[in-house]
Amino acid sequence: MKNPRLYRRSKQKEGAKRMEFLLDVRCVQILNDLKTRHNKSYTKIVENLILNSQISFYKQQKVTSALGSLAMLYSSLNATCSNFNQIAYHLNSATLLGEMLSIWAYCKTLKHN
Repeated sequence: MKNPRLYRRSKQKEGAKRMEFLLDVRCVQILNDLKTRHNKSYTKIVENLILNSQISFYKQQKVTSALGSLAMLYSSLNATCSNFNQIAYHLNSATLLGEMLSIWAYCKTLKHN
């Protein structure tokens, strides 16, 4: 919602982890109304809404079971992305050092594994 000043170091400019929500117009109007009425930030309002919400045990179990089934997919994707990062690192370092032969040797070791 706020833009950081250009001369200051901030987490937003430096790439900190943050969560973004896509809301419809009505939700944004309600949040603006709550912000002005209670004189709190958007973050505090959303935190209070989450903490004060009542989620049934059935819904909690449903969400945890859905997340559990996605755990295998997440771990395999994480491993794949890690492999891509390692390959890119070796290719970039070899290119910077001018070692084209080591690139082919590294790719051959990946092919045989």
